[in-house]
Amino acid sequence: MLSCLFTGTVVRAPEQRLDRRLRPIATAGLEVIDAEGATVLVSIIAFRPAAVEAIGRLQIGEDVAIAGHASLSRWKDGDGRQQMGLNVTVGRFLTAADAGMHHTPVERRQWRQSAPQGDSSG
Repeated sequence: MLSCLFTGTVVRAPEQRLDRRLRPIATAGLEVIDAEGATVLVSIIAFRPAAVEAIGRLQIGEDVAIAGHASLSRWKDGDGRQQMGLNVTVGRFLTAADAGMHHTPVERRQWRQSAPQGDSSG
């Protein structure tokens, strides 16, 4: 597994369930932009209680920073084409709210509408 640290936007709603040993786990999907500007879809899963709880509170459109261990996955789609993905087991993460930033889509939209032209902080 690869250690990773990246930022992304929640694009698949969090789901919580129990594993085979009846321990809670949480999953969600992120959209991450790579160095060349391409979108990469990342599946995240958490087993640690604090991370499970925090992931369960995420909303679609929310920005997060993730630290964990990544592994590549490969599969063939319905047309027989080879596809690749990234799976991350989350160790720690930070939401924009944790960093004191505008973190929900509504708050970001409100901030953008009220910000002076050319102001990109925030």
